[in-house]
Amino acid sequence: MNLRSDSSFRFERGIDLASQEFGMNRALALIDELGIGEIVSGRIDILSESVEKTVIKTSLKKINDILGIDVPSDIVVDILNSLSIETTLDNGEITCIVPLYREDVRTANDLAEEIIRLYGYDHIVCTLIDKGKQTLGGKPDDVKTIDTLRNIMVANGMSETLSYSFTTRKMFDTLLVPEDDNMRNVVELLNPLGEDVSIMRTTLAYSMLNVMRSNVVKSIKQGRFFEVASVYEPKAIPVTEQPNEIRHLITGVYGKDESFYTLKGVIENILDKFSINADFEYTKVHWLHPSRGADILIDGKVLGYIGEVHPSVLKNIDTKEKMYLADINIEVLLEVKNMDFKFTEIPKYPAMERDIAILVKEDVLSKDIIDTIKKAGGNLLKQVDIFDIYRGGQVEKGYKSVAINMIFRVNDRTLTDDEVNTKINKILKRLEVDLNATLR
Repeated sequence: MNLRSDSSFRFERGIDLASQEFGMNRALALIDELGIGEIVSGRIDILSESVEKTVIKTSLKKINDILGIDVPSDIVVDILNSLSIETTLDNGEITCIVPLYREDVRTANDLAEEIIRLYGYDHIVCTLIDKGKQTLGGKPDDVKTIDTLRNIMVANGMSETLSYSFTTRKMFDTLLVPEDDNMRNVVELLNPLGEDVSIMRTTLAYSMLNVMRSNVVKSIKQGRFFEVASVYEPKAIPVTEQPNEIRHLITGVYGKDESFYTLKGVIENILDKFSINADFEYTKVHWLHPSRGADILIDGKVLGYIGEVHPSVLKNIDTKEKMYLADINIEVLLEVKNMDFKFTEIPKYPAMERDIAILVKEDVLSKDIIDTIKKAGGNLLKQVDIFDIYRGGQVEKGYKSVAINMIFRVNDRTLTDDEVNTKINKILKRLEVDLNATLR
């Protein structure tokens, strides 16, 4: 039942069997001395094993090899004998007879420990390992990556939080997770402190939402938080082996100055730092707003998600404050990051910029617009950005006006207006064909 007692504390460390007879004889002697009983002859002993002193045979060389120093032979013998360990030395070979009450002394390592304890740890000096060589120390790559993530978060005004890895099954209902979702397959604790800490979490979202809600309740008007922690995914149910521990970075923001785009800016800082070109596509994460959340994808692999928290989830945690979450799978980040930087010469010739505004249907994605322009722009196009999206009285319902900035440049000369205009026309034609876009 995993209950601790004084008996279990003593017996798991070993009991000196010979002390039973010694204790019995002492008790009988006191009974006789006080005249409170009559001592009879004979003894009943049901001990199933013989009680014999342990004999350890080793060498002075082995003792010194363990300690890494040379302890004089006479000192070794004197120290061990002073501890009631009968010791003899013959041609460098040591024979020790250990008293019954020293059950902790069984090997040469135990003898070495007793010797250095009395000889003095100050005799140990620093030496290089035999045939060893000096190496440069440092942190592993994954630890350095996590440190970089923390630095980016702090630089963006975020405070680091620390929450329990234990949570409650109620979180799945709070986060609108369907009954048949694999996320509900969890590692259960055998002896939890309570229902609220009875399972190992499979997402960090619930913990971060509780952090933000706690600050809202305390009338903190605005907050930016992050946490680096693991989620625990069992390999099978029931659990028969250690679960997968997957490290994640979860970030949460709320307040009047926060939005999907402010948090997206923080995530893009991370992507830029690790030279990752990611795509953002509508997500199916249950606790995010269905039209205000996105998966972060790298070559079809999900790096994480970002979005506004679903209104029903906010209702479940009893708050009306809009909240935004972003999650990055650190294990995936370690796979896709690219830290092999290449340096290029600063351009000698000026770039040429062009701005255009196009009308497209409301359901056309910004990503599709940018990808189409890049394909049509070829090697002359160095950069393309969407800097404005307009919906209003001058734009037909169901459409939007998208303003785009494009930068053209070559390294060996200055581009002419005709070259750039030709590219612009090609881009507009491609936008019209692929996206049914028109120049505004």
